[in-house]
Amino acid sequence: MSISDAPDVPEPRLLQPEVQEFIRAHTSSDVHELSLKQPPLLFGIAFPLIAKQIAGRQQIRLKLPLYYTTQGILYASRENLEQCSSERAARYKAEQAAALSGLARHRCVDLTGGFGVDTYFLSRHYTEVHYVEQNRQLLQIARHNHRQLGATNIVYHEADALTFLEKTSLTFDLAYLDPSRRTDNNKRKIELTAYSPDIRTIIPILGKTFTRMMVKVSPMLDIDRGLQVIPNVAQVHVVAVGGEVREMLFFSEAGHNAEPLLETVDLSSGRQPFSFYRSQERVAPVQFGALQKYVYEPAPEILKAGGFRLVASRFGVIKLHVNTHLYTSEKLVEDFPGRTYEIIATASRFPDLAEFFPERMANIVVRNHPRAPDGLRAELRLREGGERYLLAFTAPDGPMLAAARRLS
Repeated sequence: MSISDAPDVPEPRLLQPEVQEFIRAHTSSDVHELSLKQPPLLFGIAFPLIAKQIAGRQQIRLKLPLYYTTQGILYASRENLEQCSSERAARYKAEQAAALSGLARHRCVDLTGGFGVDTYFLSRHYTEVHYVEQNRQLLQIARHNHRQLGATNIVYHEADALTFLEKTSLTFDLAYLDPSRRTDNNKRKIELTAYSPDIRTIIPILGKTFTRMMVKVSPMLDIDRGLQVIPNVAQVHVVAVGGEVREMLFFSEAGHNAEPLLETVDLSSGRQPFSFYRSQERVAPVQFGALQKYVYEPAPEILKAGGFRLVASRFGVIKLHVNTHLYTSEKLVEDFPGRTYEIIATASRFPDLAEFFPERMANIVVRNHPRAPDGLRAELRLREGGERYLLAFTAPDGPMLAAARRLS
């Protein structure tokens, strides 16, 4: 059901001007120490409620800058704020969903509304957005924040995803689903079939209640496992931020039965997305060869998507070994999507490289080498850090070590 008669927020007194000013003034304070100095009641409110707002504001300062700079925002629990999308990722998802929908952007539904960040950014691209959340307090907070942000085209429903879909008479151009991937004791779940709600109960509705579906999954999920569960996948997006894969998105469209496009992007890199089809990857020409002056390590999102041959083919670099996802060239390739190293010296044994690490410090990168990074570090008695890199990998002639400096 749509909710319109519940109180606007769980604790309206938190919105009093003096309370809001206190929260803003103590954004940089240590919340624990501040709590010890304050009375049990402040401005007529139990201080732990105010402390929770200060902690929430601190938590989203970099993650949600629009929320941080908007007056009168209320914050949910630490767990909700941890699990909500970052502003950068939410913008990306909404833009990609809109592109997938094309001109059919009348109505969409966020089936797992949560703190409401994704809902808000979807509302910028669709005429009407429906937010579905079974936690009433969370719904109230999200609705209040959306109003503070100026969103007026969102309809709110207090329900779980499946109940809402069973009862609604509406149809949607897009359904967005970000299932919970944590157990009751807060452990992470990877497999799709363990998520809540169970994606398998919603899949049959594709093509009936909604035409397209966007599902956010664990960045650790194997892409093939996802394709086995989610049907009609048109695109899979592997999304990184700051060199770390943060999200994977499966876009399904009713009736789609062609090969899905794999698109990889790092939202903080400024690089163009690296996109391909598996069929292209299988036949891409790749040259294998010995180590040369420069070494390239593909960005994590490209490795996650499995673009091992295409990255060599498109950027004209040589792959060191069929199972070593490092590449090399004699001439610098400046726009390679990932890390670039310049080789200083090579050896099969570390003592022959010791002179290049005079402070016994190194950043160790291991790719297809018999030793793990921690074991190698302990064996060589190297401390983490410094400017030099120790690359450990398997080359055409076997395991190898290289002293290197990182260029990008």
